[in-house]
Amino acid sequence: MTTQVTKKTDWQEIILRENRIPEEIMPTNVETSRRCLNSFPQQYYRSLKPVKFEDVFDSCHTSIGSYARTEGRNKAVAVINLILIDLVQFFSVGNSMKAEQILQTADLIVDDYAILKIDDFKLCFDRAKKGRYGEVYRIDGQVIFKWLNQYFDDRLTEAENLSYRQHQEHKKDLIIEDIRTMYRKEIRKI
Repeated sequence: MTTQVTKKTDWQEIILRENRIPEEIMPTNVETSRRCLNSFPQQYYRSLKPVKFEDVFDSCHTSIGSYARTEGRNKAVAVINLILIDLVQFFSVGNSMKAEQILQTADLIVDDYAILKIDDFKLCFDRAKKGRYGEVYRIDGQVIFKWLNQYFDDRLTEAENLSYRQHQEHKKDLIIEDIRTMYRKEIRKI
């Protein structure tokens, strides 16, 4: 869309009409992430597009724990509640979760997964929707926690692998610099 936007209200109208936040105004820091989450939680969540763990690691978006500390626990639970409603609506299984079950699950998630960013939930639940964690015959709090546990384990493994790769690159750079230094010293001797 190439519409020229001149006022804040124009952006708000676009966000509400398109039910997403245009890429050009997606938050670029934690503070704007929080403000966006406060104003347009559903649209904000729908606009997130993490594909791999590195996308989450590199994102500026807030963790649910940080959001709870700054905006209040009730708001954090409400955001997770909206995310879970989106998730539950995706699946067509017999006995779906009731509103109270979703709220209880959201409350537990804020307790147990405060370190995760909103992007993490998007990536985890998109993977679940794609069958990454197996076929879905029912959806309830236990199933959701099983997915989150698997996601968290995968995320930790990927973080360890990334850290190791970065360490190896740094080590390689140091070795190359040491070789250059030794070479320069030898040349000076000549």
